[in-house]
Order: sequence, then C-alpha cells, then structure tokens
Amino acid sequence: MRYHLSNEQAPVSAAQARGVAESAPYASLLTGTPLSQLARITDDDFPPDGGTPAHHDENLLAWVLTYRNTSPAPGGGQRASNMTTTNDCDFVVVVNATDGSLVTGFQSCPGQMSVTSTS
Repeated sequence: MRYHLSNEQAPVSAAQARGVAESAPYASLLTGTPLSQLARITDDDFPPDGGTPAHHDENLLAWVLTYRNTSPAPGGGQRASNMTTTNDCDFVVVVNATDGSLVTGFQSCPGQMSVTSTS
C-alpha cells in the first residue's frame, strides 16, 4: 500500500473510521488510541502466487489508522526464528473516508511477514 497525506475534507470523520476499525473481525488485536491520518491511498491486494490483484484501489481518500504496540496475531504470517513475542507490532487499518467501508487491515511485526486482511 502506498499513500500520501491529504488535507481534504472527508465525509467520514476520524472518529467514525475508528468505530469501523474497532468493529472489524480483528478488532481484538487493536489496542490504544490509533494515529489517524487522512490520505490518498493506492492499494493492490496481490495473491501469494503473484497473479491478478484481488482488488485495486487507486487514489482513494481514506483514513489510515495505525495502532502501535499491538500483540502479534496468533498464527498470522510466517514467523522467523527471531520473531518477537512482545507488543511491538503495528496494526494498520484503512477505512474509506467517503463511504466508511473497511478497505484493508494488516499487521507488521519485526521478523514476520505482514498479515493482510481485505474486505
């Protein structure tokens, strides 16, 4: 996912986007207050075999919510032998700032490939 920050007006507020994120299937992993950034995103959800993207979002106005210091998702991604078990992962949730729909969510941990969830 690539994004650049935006200073546009969004129909969906940061608080509404947070409500969407915290209602997502992985909400139990989201802890604390997220860093909320309004941005224009481009996102391709590529399957593991490198085929055609499952979805493509180009220049979409969205809220990018970053939850810091989250616990690693159980069984998520491929774990390296040196993977941490402490709460130093980031979980990023992207919510469409125009219609409030969940775009994607993924977790990034040291020594772990990203866990990605799309809707």
